[in-house]
Order: sequence, then structure tokens, then C-alpha cells
Amino acid sequence: MPALPVRPDHDLPAGVTLRRTFRGHSGAVWDVSWSPDGDRVASCGGDDHVIRVWDVATGGQIYELEGHTESVECVSWSPDGEHIASGGYDGSVCGWNARSGEQTQKLEANAHHIHTASWSPDGRFIAAGGDDCEEPDADSPVRIWDARTGQEARRLTGHVDTVWSVAWSPNGRFIASGGRGGVIRVWDAETGEQTRALAGHAGVSEEYTGYVMRVSWSPDGGSIASCGSDRLVRIWDPETGTETRQLEGHPDGVDSVSWLPDGRRIACDEGDGCVRIWDAQGGAEVRKLEARWGVSWSPNGSLIAFWDRNCAVCVADAQTDQGGRKLGTHTGWAKSVSWSPDGKLIASYGHDHVVRVWDCETGEETATLVGHTDSVQDLAWSPDGRFIASGGEDLGVRVWDVHASTQVWRSPYRRGWVLSVHWSSDGRCIVSGDALGVVRVWDLQTGKETWTLAEAAPCSWSSDGRLMARGDSRGAVRVWDMETRKLRRTLDGHTGRVGGISWSSDERLVVCRDSAGVVRVWDTHAGEEIHRLEEPAGALSWSPDGRRLLSVSHRDLRVWDAQTGQTAERPLKAERRRLLSISWSPDGRILVLKLDDGALEVWDTATWEVVAAVYEGGIGLPWQPPDERAFHPTRPLLATKGVRPSERIRILEFDVDALVGASG
Repeated sequence: MPALPVRPDHDLPAGVTLRRTFRGHSGAVWDVSWSPDGDRVASCGGDDHVIRVWDVATGGQIYELEGHTESVECVSWSPDGEHIASGGYDGSVCGWNARSGEQTQKLEANAHHIHTASWSPDGRFIAAGGDDCEEPDADSPVRIWDARTGQEARRLTGHVDTVWSVAWSPNGRFIASGGRGGVIRVWDAETGEQTRALAGHAGVSEEYTGYVMRVSWSPDGGSIASCGSDRLVRIWDPETGTETRQLEGHPDGVDSVSWLPDGRRIACDEGDGCVRIWDAQGGAEVRKLEARWGVSWSPNGSLIAFWDRNCAVCVADAQTDQGGRKLGTHTGWAKSVSWSPDGKLIASYGHDHVVRVWDCETGEETATLVGHTDSVQDLAWSPDGRFIASGGEDLGVRVWDVHASTQVWRSPYRRGWVLSVHWSSDGRCIVSGDALGVVRVWDLQTGKETWTLAEAAPCSWSSDGRLMARGDSRGAVRVWDMETRKLRRTLDGHTGRVGGISWSSDERLVVCRDSAGVVRVWDTHAGEEIHRLEEPAGALSWSPDGRRLLSVSHRDLRVWDAQTGQTAERPLKAERRRLLSISWSPDGRILVLKLDDGALEVWDTATWEVVAAVYEGGIGLPWQPPDERAFHPTRPLLATKGVRPSERIRILEFDVDALVGASG
């Protein structure tokens, strides 16, 4: 088959001009760091276990640093630009000669993982923090090494759990650190004594202790900015220990915070592809960048380095400002619909063995994909929208060229029905899951199966297909990174077989239901149970912003606060009708319920009142799982499938402002 293309870059918003893209990592990029002179960028990832150093002017790779035996999570330049420090999942900190690329040191931290490594301003010391230490006291100290001799100079003991971030003050006299537990600790770097404990992030709720993801000193050393699970960026006076300002507006936990070189602005990474830039003094949001992760500013503040969903490291210029429609019919039951990445096409599939592609503006059927010999159970668009992968009861995965309407690849014969298919973020692999619980990864360049997870267990994929959660009969939930094929977390606590599993939109939280009827919400980054739902639940669905969780039964649904686990509103009743499926609008302002009498009820999610009803016609069907893909990716357009074979695929457009206004 022809080589499948890498997903193209997204368009940048006004105010940002793309300067350079560096490609070479075989998996997700986890950290990027500028050299002090701004001429080079170092990046590291979770799949290829190497650090790559790039020439910013030419875009070429200078060299690879190989020495870590597992995923590399952090990379940092020495202040003079002559050395690089890195840390990762092998529990070590490596030192490198930044000119020759040779490894100069390997500092064993005696820890499970190293999450952060930071140079002192004079380049004499390296401080690092990570997961629980393997020593008997089981604390998680911040370790400081002499960068010249490789000898451990001191330990800063006080954190009792994972340390996510370590930062030196500009004058080198103090160190700030934070992590799980939500407390920022400030240390005297010379004596190792703790001088302050800043606990603002600690109390997210009575049931859940927060965590700090990143701490950052202002250029003048007069302030510390911190972020974490409470959705706030907090600014502190390290001298007095008082909180001087909060930056509010992030819809979810904030993964990263850094001061711009001018000391007047702060950049915050929400971890879901959104970066916000704030005025640190006035507290106003001054810019928002969409669909970009891992932002790092150049030394002079004119360029931004980041990595995108295609695993590419990018450099951008930050100073430049720049009604209802009907489609055709299926001859059998239409099972589901799926929008193309650009929202211009819709693919529908079901029991007539055919995948059909429609132009949502004209209603024209642009492709008819014929080849399946039994019902189609799932399909997925390639990241660039050129291909569709589908699977079903004929036991195989097929890949189709959407424009040519031809099948370009089929997997070898297998035993179980294919129930789910997902593309890798770079478009080179497909992950399939079958009715026997077997997960397979297919390399589309060779057409061969490259990885198999054969343990029979129910599983659920994150929205981007990178992460998979699998429950087992003993109550454990395992989270796998499907890009690296590595186990990321094991979530222990359920007492019965784990069945229903659902991911939040930011891929941080997962909710699971076991055979005992207990529902638990887990933080997959921290590996902790956040809370339990107090009442048994049926199907589960997250709101687009991840703040609310719906538990759905045949005749009612309950709305839960995802942070506290408390029932947020009264139960919503469908009375004598059964709920068949639910769909959130992209902005989460309306919810559409499909009922077994063929009606579509539109709910205002602010008041939880019915604001409209559309009659589809039809007969009752068994429960169908929540189908968030029915809505257009960004617009209030809902694609619906009829409940009878003769019913058409329809697109309904909602005037959300009018509907919500009418409810008021």
C-alpha cells in the first residue's frame, strides 16, 4: 500500500507565525529546552529514549544523545550552554557535553522516575526530583549533585510523595519545589533548610489533596509562580510566604507555568493543547494559543518552542500579530456517524456492511466503501482525513482511501469481532481491539502486527487514541501508552471485575465501574483515586470541559461534579421512555438525548431544562453508548442516524444562544 502521510501542522492563530518544525522523534515529545544563546533546542520523548539537539537556524538535527534505558522526561541546558542534564523513567540523571554530544555522567538517584532536573544559575549544581525513593524511609527528597564531580552534595527532605518540579532562584540562594500533596517548599540551597511552605494548592476538596505541577521564579527573584490541579496559577512572595495574586480562567488543571524574560508576563500550559499568556501584574489574560503543548520561550522572549500533536517540535514567532440538512440512506441499520478531522465530511456505518462518506454542506455521498462482509462496528479517520480504518464482525481491520473510494489494506484473518479501531497520532499505526479482549497494533508501512496485548479485558481509549485503560477481573485498571507500548499506571482499588471505563477530554481522569456497582474516578497522572460516586451508575459520559460527569441508566441520568464526586443537580427523568444515546455540544452548553420513541430532547446544561424537542420517528432499540462524535468538532451541528433502516442520516443545526436564552 502507499505510504500514509504524517499529519500536517495545524494553522496557527493570529499573533503567531511558524518559524521552524523539527521532526525525528518516533513518539510523543515530553520536553523542549532552549540553549542560553538561543541557537539550539534540545528535546526528549517517551518512545525513542534519546535527546535530540536541533539547529534553530537550519532546522537540522545536530546530534542524538543516547544513554537512558527508558523514556526521557526532562532536559535542561547549563547556564553556559556547554552541558545538558536529562532525567527519565530509568531513575537516573545524565550529564552530556553539549558540543560533542558525549555522555559525561550518570547520576543514580535511587528513584523510580526522575520528573525534573534544574541547573543552579552558576552551573555548579544540578537539582532533581521524582517519584518515591526505593530506600526504607520512602520519602521523595530533592537531590543536589555537584555537576563537576558527580557527587551528591545534599538532600532536601520534606516531600513525602512525587516531586514534579524543582527551580533555582535567579541568585542561586534558594530552591523551590512542588509536587503531589499541593505544597510548595522553599529551601536554603546552601544549608538545605526549609524556609517556607506554601500550601495554597493543597486543598482542592475535602476528599482530594491537590498537587503542584510546576514552580517558576520571576527573573528578579521577587516572586514565584505555581500551577497545579486546582486550575489556578498562584503568585507568591517568597520572602513573606504570602500569596499575592491568583490567575483564574483555566478550565482544568494547569500543567506548566513560566515567566517570560521581561518578568511582566506568564505563560501557562493547560496540557490540553491550550496555552494562555497572562499579565502578571494586572492579572488579565493577554493571549491564548490553541492546539499547542509544551511551550518554552527563547532567552529573549521573541520565539516559542513547543511540540504539537504530531510529535513535532516547532518554533514560532510570538511577536507577529497576525439549519437542518439531509443526507442519503443506508440499506440496513445505521450504527453510528463520525466527523472528519476538518468537519467537512461525515462517515456513517452499520449493519449493511458499507461505510458511506458524505459532504455535510451539499449532502452528496462522496464515497461508498464496499468490502466488509458483515456489520461494521467502529471506524476512525486518519489524522489528516485522507484515510478511514474500519472493523467489524467480519474479523478484520480495513483501511480505505477516502478520495479514491478504494480499500488499500486489510489485516490478516483473526478470531474476534473488531469492536474498536484507533489511529496513532502520526498516522503510521492502527490499534484495534476485539471482542475477545485482544489489543493489536498494526504497522501500516509493513502491514504487520507489531504488538499484541492478549489478556482478555474490557478497555477504553482516550480521545486521541494514545492512552488505553484496561480493567481486569481482579479489580485492577492498567493504563497503557499505545505510542510507546509501555505500561504507564496500575490503578488498584476496585473489588470486582472492572467494566465501564470512560476518559475525560483532557486524558487526565478516568472513571471506572466494577461488578460491585462501585464507581471510582482516578487521576491517571498521579495514579490516585480522587473520589467515588455515592450511587450505582450505568453508562458514563464526561462533559467536554471535564467538569461534569453523567451517569446514565435507561430512564434517568444524574449529573456529578467531577472534582468533588457530589451530585451537582437533581436526577433528569425520561419517565416511561428509555434513553438510547446522549451527545454533548462542543461547548457543553446543550445536551441532546435520543429516546426510544424517536424523539431528540435538547437540554440546557445550565438550568437542566428541556428547551427543544425534535421528533425522529422510529422504534425502541437496545441501549447505545454515549456518542460524542455525533456533534461537529467545533460547530453546533448534530449528525443523527435513524432508528429504522429507511431513515436518513440528518444534520441538525442548533442556535444555542436562542435555545439557552429561551430557557431563561
